[in-house]
Amino acid sequence: MTGTGRQFKKDCDFVHSVAEKVIDKRKETLVRAITVYGILVLPADNGYSCLLL
Repeated sequence: MTGTGRQFKKDCDFVHSVAEKVIDKRKETLVRAITVYGILVLPADNGYSCLLL
């Protein structure tokens, strides 16, 4: 692999790790909201809709 290829892979790995952290944080926040506030999140055509339980 060339130096450019190695740098590209390193950069891609970094971006993927940041994206995974963001997704994990959003999941934690959603679970916390469901637990604390009794919010039910349902899939909808344009994203998600929330209902208070």
